[in-house]
Amino acid sequence: MLQSARAPASSGMSKTILTSEPTRRGMREGKPRRRPTVNRFTLFIRGARLEPMPEVIPIGADHAGFELKQRLVKELESLGFQPLDLGAYSAESVDYPEFAHQVAERVARGENPRGVLLCGTGLGMSYAANRYHGVRAAVAWSPEIAHLAREHGDANVLVLPARFLNEEQGVAILKEWLNTPFAGGRHARRIAQIEETGPDA
Repeated sequence: MLQSARAPASSGMSKTILTSEPTRRGMREGKPRRRPTVNRFTLFIRGARLEPMPEVIPIGADHAGFELKQRLVKELESLGFQPLDLGAYSAESVDYPEFAHQVAERVARGENPRGVLLCGTGLGMSYAANRYHGVRAAVAWSPEIAHLAREHGDANVLVLPARFLNEEQGVAILKEWLNTPFAGGRHARRIAQIEETGPDA
């Protein structure tokens, strides 16, 4: 069992060590500290604040959305998120359902709370993603649509029509979607009705 022990540091800065119980007893008795035999790791925190892990956002695109996806991956990183790039990895022609399934599955299973998809019109990706219970994939072609998709529809997958957007427009839509909270209230009741009547409910 890991226990938390505080040991003096020569620099004057306190140091917290997660140790096993035998190690903790050895410290109290003045014996040399040995490595835990069961728990094969020791965590040191030297006067530093643990930062929360960044949110992972899976993102996928077909060949039509490849270039805009590359730009949005960089934007997500700059905003402090951890993008999970699921492809495509070039502008060579591919089938969009493969990437829609990968992102939608992760959101449907609860591995990630939200994701991003791109294709030429956004329609094909939304068709595939919305087959998953609990996934609400919204095609957004403006920041206003992205805002309402989040505020009223609690959209957890953003779908971008890459052939009809430039990079600046795509970034603006992404930011609006990321920053808009779900309003809840009467909208939550309506979302619940969608989930209750779906084929997998």
